[in-house]
This record gives sequence, structure tokens and C-alpha cells, in this order.
Amino acid sequence: MNGNLTAARYLPATRDSLNKHREKFTNHLKWFVNWIGNKVYSAEDIINKHVDWDMVDEIHKRLHQRQNYYLFFHGTNLKQTRQAATKAYWILRYRPIKLPTPLKDYDANIHFAYFILFADNLLEVLGNESYEIRRHVIRNVLKEHGKDTFIRGFSEYDISKEAMMLVSESILSILDCEARSFKKEQMLRDLQLLFNEMTKLEAGGCEDCAFLRSRINEVVSKYL
Repeated sequence: MNGNLTAARYLPATRDSLNKHREKFTNHLKWFVNWIGNKVYSAEDIINKHVDWDMVDEIHKRLHQRQNYYLFFHGTNLKQTRQAATKAYWILRYRPIKLPTPLKDYDANIHFAYFILFADNLLEVLGNESYEIRRHVIRNVLKEHGKDTFIRGFSEYDISKEAMMLVSESILSILDCEARSFKKEQMLRDLQLLFNEMTKLEAGGCEDCAFLRSRINEVVSKYL
């Protein structure tokens, strides 16, 4: 055992760190309300009246502990996908969103946990991608890939932190595959346009189409 283990002391999350997490939570909640198309409550109404901020702080404290655990025992930072899993797990446990009827607070938290898994992993996969790719993946993945299965699973089963991490990593793979598939479609479309242009020029007697071949190489490099 590392001799430093006995001397190690965990330093709790600071008030500044908790406030930054509240700000991130608020931004996610605004995105979430827009995504579900809720017409009963506005994002501002939920944030100001229907969030237990003490529970939000507890979620961040748990995440902070997990981050320090990985850093100390594994010598590595907690990956984004595992941070998403940790937040989703504790959202299901602490249920920080407290909506009265007709929107049940438990259902709202389940949907928000599902949303967090996708939202955080979207940033991991799409952080450097174009707006067109981000828009496509967000539209097609958030509403299509087994949402009902996730919601039912979160409602009916007691999911461990480790299982939630596996769920999050699976979602990351789904997002990555969707982004790659769409980029491939874009590449094939752009290449087809260039090949059509080259065919017309060659039919018209153009002997040197080097500039088009160069553009084809640029297209391939862009997407690969």
C-alpha cells in the first residue's frame, strides 16, 4: 500500500466550486426544458421555485468525491462520460427537481438524468464538430435511441454507479457512431458533386483536372 494513503486527507468541495456547479446545473436545466417542450412550466419558473438547491449541492459533492477518488487511487482524471454517469446516478437518488402535478417530480428527475447522460456525452463527442453535425446528432439521437427503454429502466431498476457508467459509455459509443455515420454521408455527397463536376469538364475537353482532384483530396481529409 502507498505510504501516503494514511496521511491523505480529502478536501471537500468549496463554496465557489458548488456555485459553479449550480450554474452548470441551471444551464442544463434550461436546455432540458427546451428539449422536452414543456408548456406547463418555464425554465425560469422551475429554477426559481421547483429546484432543491441543497440537493444540487449534494450531487456536486458526490461528484467531487468521485473525481478525487479516481485521481488519488488511479492517478487519472474522471472522464467526462463517467462524470455524466455519476451526476445521473445521484439525480435519481436525490431528485432535486420538485415539480407539483401534473408533472410528477420523480418522472422529471428520471427524464433529466437521461438527458444529462446524453448532454454531457454530446459535449465529449461533438465539441470540435461543425454546427451541422452537432445539430444532426442532437436531433436524431436524443429522441430516437431507446429513450423509453432508458426511462423504464431508471424507473423500475436499482442501477448501481458502476452500471450507470456502463450505460454512459454505451451512449458515448452511440453518439460517436451517429456522428461518424453522418460525416460519412456528407463526405460521399460532397465527393459525388465533385465527381459530377469532373465528368462534365472532361466531357468538354478539359485535359487537366488536377485542381478538382486536389479538391477531392481536401474533402476526404476533411471528414477522415
